[in-house]
Amino acid sequence: MWIPREKVQALGTWRMAEISILNGLKRVLVTSELTSPQISIILE
Repeated sequence: MWIPREKVQALGTWRMAEISILNGLKRVLVTSELTSPQISIILE
């Protein structure tokens, strides 16, 4: 199956965006846990 190069590039940039969004969410979760441990205690 042959995929046009534009489609491949679009998928690649989407993948990169997805990864950066996930990394951003992880970072926010980690920093919020570090700065305010009582929040995670309340959530549990």
